[in-house]
Amino acid sequence: QERDGAVRRAEEAVKDAEEEAKRTVERERRLLEKESKLKIEMLTDTLEGVQASMRRLEAQGSAKEARLKADLDDLQQRCADAEGRCQELSSAVPQSTRPLLRQIESLQSGFLEKQRVWEQVEANLRQRCAEAEGEARA
Repeated sequence: QERDGAVRRAEEAVKDAEEEAKRTVERERRLLEKESKLKIEMLTDTLEGVQASMRRLEAQGSAKEARLKADLDDLQQRCADAEGRCQELSSAVPQSTRPLLRQIESLQSGFLEKQRVWEQVEANLRQRCAEAEGEARA
């Protein structure tokens, strides 16, 4: 009987040990599960934050790209306008200089005519002076 009692006690001790082991395993499982849930929540929060930051950065990038495209379009239009004005000025210069060239030609021909007239007057006056000197000597 002692042997039976020892066996029973041993069986009970094994049973108690098994139950204690099961409780310990269950506590560890719950603890790990709780830690896992916390980590998942933390990682989910982090992921959501990163995704929100990414969406914000994408929106900012899109807005900046749109602004830069508008600036580029504006600069290209201004450049085209400036090139057009330059072309107009280039073609307008010969047209605006024609009257000046005609005026210069007119002034030159007038000067030449006046110079010829003055040369004739000078020659005529010299001749008269020479004649008057000749009469004065005689």
